[in-house]
Amino acid sequence: MASSGIAQGYLANIRSLVERARETDYVMPIWLPYLPLLIVLASMFGIFIVLAASEAKPVWEIRHGEPGFAVGEYSRDNVEFALDIGAIFLFLAMLIAGLIVQAYVVYKWIDRRNKHFARTHALYENIVEYLEALGIQEPEIAQMRSIVQEMRYREPHRSPVLWLILIIIPVTIVSLIAQLYVYHFLTRDYYEHEVREQMFYRQLSELLKRHGVYLEPPEQTVPDRNTVLYIILSIVTLGLFFLYWVYVMTEDPNRHFTAHSGVEQNLIRALESLAAPTA
Repeated sequence: MASSGIAQGYLANIRSLVERARETDYVMPIWLPYLPLLIVLASMFGIFIVLAASEAKPVWEIRHGEPGFAVGEYSRDNVEFALDIGAIFLFLAMLIAGLIVQAYVVYKWIDRRNKHFARTHALYENIVEYLEALGIQEPEIAQMRSIVQEMRYREPHRSPVLWLILIIIPVTIVSLIAQLYVYHFLTRDYYEHEVREQMFYRQLSELLKRHGVYLEPPEQTVPDRNTVLYIILSIVTLGLFFLYWVYVMTEDPNRHFTAHSGVEQNLIRALESLAAPTA
């Protein structure tokens, strides 16, 4: 009875960790990473309009034919100067807004990776403990525990704040390397994470099958992408391919999180069925 109570405690932990996906598995809107670019383009268009207005022949000059004709306290030169200053402030304000949004996007990219990985590590550890608490002693248990240990080692926490600081260093080799490395691990980590998850679920599925419980292992949703190739293509296309890369870094985790939702619900039902005969 004591072991059954312990097992139920682990099962409660598993349910709680699955529920936490609502907090950790942030599905980012596809348009959000492109917002900084749109802000910059909008600022450039605004500047063009302001500068065009400053160069336009003013109404009072057309009517009176006097280049120096003043309106109130302002001459044409003063108006042009005010418009030029306004254009500069508009550009700076929009640029700062774009940088803030970009920093937020990068932070969320890294933060949701950390939270999802930490949650799934804890989930799989509790699954192993749950199976052992039920008195199941089979070879798959050791394999699953080994996979979880490898996950913790290969999928460490990456500080969003630290990487943001390295990225925002004024255009230096350090900033460039930091950006490329962030894009690299955001591209590769989910694929490698899924590979380890599939190994874990295959072991779990085989174990459950022998106890009359069926659990279908999850499918691979994140492709194996080559970071070096993506860098080369971004350079060759003068940055156009990088727009697709941004899409990949956003959508791959989104698909992974969506797939996880269905898999984890099936997982809970399978584990509950496993415990039912011993209830």
